[in-house]
Amino acid sequence: MGVLLNHALELGILARPQKYGVVFNRPDADPFRQIFTDKIKLCPLDIETRRQGISNLDIRENVAKEANEWPRAQDRSVIVDSCIARGTTCINSFVPRILEMSRNVKKIACFVLLASEEGLARIDSVVNGSIEEFHVFTAAVDPQVNANGWIMPGVGPDSFTKRIPEKMGVTPLWSEYPLDLAKLSLASTIDTSYGWASTLDISLLWLIYLCNVNKGKPIGYQRLTKWVEEVDKYSGLYGTEHSITQRRLVRSIDEGSPLRGPRFHDVSRALDGLEFRELVKHGVYGYIINEVGCKYLDKVCIPVIEHHPTYGKLAEAIETLYVFSWF
Repeated sequence: MGVLLNHALELGILARPQKYGVVFNRPDADPFRQIFTDKIKLCPLDIETRRQGISNLDIRENVAKEANEWPRAQDRSVIVDSCIARGTTCINSFVPRILEMSRNVKKIACFVLLASEEGLARIDSVVNGSIEEFHVFTAAVDPQVNANGWIMPGVGPDSFTKRIPEKMGVTPLWSEYPLDLAKLSLASTIDTSYGWASTLDISLLWLIYLCNVNKGKPIGYQRLTKWVEEVDKYSGLYGTEHSITQRRLVRSIDEGSPLRGPRFHDVSRALDGLEFRELVKHGVYGYIINEVGCKYLDKVCIPVIEHHPTYGKLAEAIETLYVFSWF
């Protein structure tokens, strides 16, 4: 969240000397309060909300602690929450409160860790006209929300590799997604016990790219599987806790305790995930990386994995084997 706030300050959307009215969604935003207190002057308005109904559609305010000396003449206000799913809380509670408290508000900066495309589009359609600029700063965007109001695929062990940073900024309303944040997010997944999942995705993207660009044709599943295994063996990671083709992992990385359950390697499932995230396309003759996938690989994946102390060996293996024209 600190990275997101710094980005807003760098863009000039917020400024340190100014005092802002800030809506905190409690208790979700409680862990982030100190970050904002340390960086900007704020007059907090604490709102507790409770979801009602089987579909989680209805939002009811439980507690609203009025802010002291809310800057009513300030043209900018701030919202801090954990996520945007359908956007109902923001639309029905936070924005009306801000409009009620601030007579001159023209811009709102909303900070969340996770958002859905559906929620962002809904906020766009509702607030457009009442607010001149509504900037959303988020670490990740997922494609959809299920019937229960949960963001899908949501937070998971390799969730940050499911984010497509280039999809931010598709409308003028949303702030640009910083590539350095995408790198930070990806690096955080590699440094966990599930790092193999992210590096398997990167390896597959890289291999598809090399075949597409240098051979001018798709690469089939069987050949992909073969070369993933070759890269894993050549790197020296095969059979270890860091192996991306190890079918069962008994112990987690850097820990002596067993994992809760076995880890199963499945290239097919990983490729389905890449296709679902619109990074590659599966055609009749094999897999092709698209423009977004190329940019994500070049600007985010390769810079992260190349400098990683453990998984950098995979990057070195891919580059070395390619030099030997192994395709």
